Amino acid sequence: MSNATDAETASTLKNFQLCYTPLLITTGLIGNSLSIHVFRNTKLKKLSSAYYLTALAVSDNVFLCSLFATWLPIFEVNVYDRDGFCHLLVYAGDVTSFLSVWLVAAFSFERFIAVKYPFSRQTLCTTKRAKVTILVLVTVSLIIFSHKFLFTRINYYNGSPTCDVDPSWNQFSNVFNIIDFIVSYLVPVTLVIFLNVSISRAIITLSGIRKALTQGLSSKNRNKNFMLSQNKITKMLLVASTVFLASSCPSYVVRTLLYLHEAHLWEIKDVDSFIIAQHWSQLLFYTTFSINFYVYCVSGQNFRSALFGIFKQKGQRTETVALADSRTLSTGSSAASKRRKTQTIIIESQEIKLQMKLSNEDCVEL
Repeated sequence: MSNATDAETASTLKNFQLCYTPLLITTGLIGNSLSIHVFRNTKLKKLSSAYYLTALAVSDNVFLCSLFATWLPIFEVNVYDRDGFCHLLVYAGDVTSFLSVWLVAAFSFERFIAVKYPFSRQTLCTTKRAKVTILVLVTVSLIIFSHKFLFTRINYYNGSPTCDVDPSWNQFSNVFNIIDFIVSYLVPVTLVIFLNVSISRAIITLSGIRKALTQGLSSKNRNKNFMLSQNKITKMLLVASTVFLASSCPSYVVRTLLYLHEAHLWEIKDVDSFIIAQHWSQLLFYTTFSINFYVYCVSGQNFRSALFGIFKQKGQRTETVALADSRTLSTGSSAASKRRKTQTIIIESQEIKLQMKLSNEDCVEL
């Protein structure tokens, strides 16, 4: 690739990043917040998978906030390269990246149990187990990435501060990066791929059996509706985890190639093209933290129904408040009218009494 083409591509990437990143952050924060509201304030809160998806939305919002801080230097507002902020933002980014992929693996495993072993679902796929799993994942992530506070520091290059690895910890940092790569990518992504394939095969295999069962349960609508609801949830989560894999895998592949290059096991022939590919794949990876709400809306019928139900309830509440206000105003105006009439009668009565008194006085004088 020629230098002119490299410069043109780099300029296009910078301009795209300038517009795409704030759009990604804004839509992601709004979408994730709506997801939290739906999963915590509707009938979906009874599902154990709702706890995983709520935790995922919270984690994604934290990541997007840290991403916003790294985007600000474009406008010469450099928060990321300040002491304290540097450590905290790197730590938050790594913790939430770890949580996102493992939460996807957790609800994929739960759906695998529900589809493959349906009779064990009620004992294994419970809200209590979901809470414990989330607590364990959060605790583990906070502990294993605590070394970031030790390995990260503000380095100065040509007088400019840069948040980077402390040179005195370079060797240890490389070892931890490899461990991070295995724990945060290789193991969970392999697990999610295996679970998705298994779930897909199980859905295809059991689709005919399920159809026959639901026809036989025509008189038991409750059981039939429950099975259909579980099937819809499984499909939505399967789509969500597949979208996650499609969005994140390019970044992980580039990261793998970079590790192989640093270990002298693979040579990068065109460094400039590789760097540009790394940036594009990174933007795609960032998308995974803001796209879930829209995936749920497209693929989840139960989620859409719950979301529309919230807006419908709010519309009904607004109409009720407006009606109550109009009734209050009407009652108030009627009361005021009655008070005015009463006051008029009292005044007229007083005037009649005064006239009678004057008349009596005139009679006495005569």
